[in-house]
Amino acid sequence: MFKNFISMFSKKKEELIEEEVVEKTPKPLPDIIEIPWTEVAGIKNFEDTILRIHDDLKEFYYKSRMNELKTLKAIEKLEKLSDEKEKNLRDKYLKEATADYDFDIPSTTGKPGFFKKQKPDK
Repeated sequence: MFKNFISMFSKKKEELIEEEVVEKTPKPLPDIIEIPWTEVAGIKNFEDTILRIHDDLKEFYYKSRMNELKTLKAIEKLEKLSDEKEKNLRDKYLKEATADYDFDIPSTTGKPGFFKKQKPDK
């Protein structure tokens, strides 16, 4: 009888353990979980700021590239004008011996420039 009593008690103990295991299993979460605005506002503000910074960066790159192209065109135009001026000076001062002289640009404003005869290579 004592064995029966112990066996009954141990069966109830096993049933309790099984019930505890069943209770510990987490319930499945729903497909959509709503989160209050007060808890999500910070993330939304960060995302908006990131998008704004990306837009500002794109605009900055675009403007920089356009300025670079304008600058390169201006440099090309000035180089062309400089070459034309040098050619005109060669025609005026050297007449036909233009290939034998190098043009030295003045180091400062107000000083004269020079045509120097090239030294022959040895």
